Amino acid sequence: MSSLQALFQAHTAAIAAWDAIPDDEWDQQDVALGRVIDLTRDALLLHRPMTLAEVAEKAAYMATTRSFCDWDDFPAARLIHALTPIVTTCTQDGTWLARCPCTGLVASGATLDEAVAELQRILAIRSAG
Repeated sequence: MSSLQALFQAHTAAIAAWDAIPDDEWDQQDVALGRVIDLTRDALLLHRPMTLAEVAEKAAYMATTRSFCDWDDFPAARLIHALTPIVTTCTQDGTWLARCPCTGLVASGATLDEAVAELQRILAIRSAG
């Protein structure tokens, strides 16, 4: 499973868990679960596509997910940034680096994998409890 697919899965699971809260418990909304939704959405906004196919896949997911198309609590510039592909380079030691063409920031691929692992850990704790 790709990192992007893992992020889709984590965000979809967080929204599904939120939607599963019974109507009679809405006055006791789970703040931690709401935070997981925000974290997974933010992770998807921060994830930079590696290929044009990933741009299309990510755009299709975001266009059909209410946290991106119905909620207006983030600027449009973040959405554009989220769909702008990154340029990758390989260093002499074989480490792949991603450079954002908009900001020039460089990040290693391990950072995204660690973020996905943390989100999956949070969801696992939530579903177990």
